[in-house]
Amino acid sequence: MPARPHPLPSTATTRRTAFGVALAGLAALSACDASRDEPSAASGVSASADPDADLVSGLSDQMTALLGLAASIEATYPRLGPSVRPWRELHEAHLKVLGDDTAPAPAHRRRFAGPDAALRELRQREQRFQPRLVDASVSAQSGPLARVLACMSAGVAQRLVPQGNATRLEAG
Repeated sequence: MPARPHPLPSTATTRRTAFGVALAGLAALSACDASRDEPSAASGVSASADPDADLVSGLSDQMTALLGLAASIEATYPRLGPSVRPWRELHEAHLKVLGDDTAPAPAHRRRFAGPDAALRELRQREQRFQPRLVDASVSAQSGPLARVLACMSAGVAQRLVPQGNATRLEAG
């Protein structure tokens, strides 16, 4: 008689944890590959010759704007913190992986038409940003950067799905 499968322990890895570990692993691999590709200081080539520098800078700017929007929503409607905080944490982690160590601006209260409108705006902007990450992963010159951007796109897409399902369940 075959052994029965054992149930997973209550400390089983969640998808979010697995994604975070995979993202951190890719970032570590990219750092290793990037250090091999970087010209030495003696070569006379500046670090600004990175063909992906403008791409990363543009993405960092967009992520910073999304991070600011999430922080503003949280500051304006503190009860929305549990819904908004995962977005904020996601973009903070993504910015860190991209090497953007800029401290986020302090959150300011903003005028929204209400809490639902604030969440709708965040969701819509995230939905527009996710394909931008896909496009960036395709256009990146660096393979490791392309993989990291694809993972970031997947992370944003995963965050969008549960909120979409929750909305459909509430409406049904």
